[in-house]
Amino acid sequence: MVLFTANNMLAPSNTYKIETLTVSTDTSGNLLNLFSLSVIPSLTAPTYVSLSTTVSQSGTATTNSHTVNLSTSAFNLIMSDGTTNTIFDSVYTGLNTLEFMMSRNQYYLMASDDVMIINVDGVKLLILETTFVNQKLMNSLSFHYIRGKVRCIHRNLATIMNLTDALISVGYKKSTDVAFVNNTDLQESLTDSNRPRIQVFDLYHSATTGGCKLEDSPAINYN
Repeated sequence: MVLFTANNMLAPSNTYKIETLTVSTDTSGNLLNLFSLSVIPSLTAPTYVSLSTTVSQSGTATTNSHTVNLSTSAFNLIMSDGTTNTIFDSVYTGLNTLEFMMSRNQYYLMASDDVMIINVDGVKLLILETTFVNQKLMNSLSFHYIRGKVRCIHRNLATIMNLTDALISVGYKKSTDVAFVNNTDLQESLTDSNRPRIQVFDLYHSATTGGCKLEDSPAINYN
């Protein structure tokens, strides 16, 4: 089952920009570098994007352009009944879904009766099966991207926590005290009974690595 494909989830506009920003300073605290990355999806070949990188140093600026391949691997969520749902057929489709939600000021989207997609401040998507624990998680906390980190803010308390602690706060039983880092931690590396049924999506999804991270350095900004 594939919930979103490039054909049924088109971006509302032809172009949008994704930026990763890195700032460094010298020993006197003066700004040295600013790096920005602009992404324009191709309508004819949606798995490719054109990148423009602008570097500003000591008052000078240069621009370089090249083309890279977004991952074409599917984005999956293993459900509690043992089945696997393909949420996006490619990274391009996932980015279009994010853009779709942002254009409508939409915090969450019901992808199916059992799968919810949460817009994490327009940067990442959090994909959850609507299990009892995850429903408690969504009812108790809201999800945000703060200084490059996915954070959960309690709706009734002055508390900000990472996803691991947020899950524990609503009854999830974790076998170790090591915080979840990426999608592999949340899914593949766990026994099926211990999976929280949550995956995080962003530009860097790949089936050959540990998956999208809950904390990025540098932070990602989508505009």
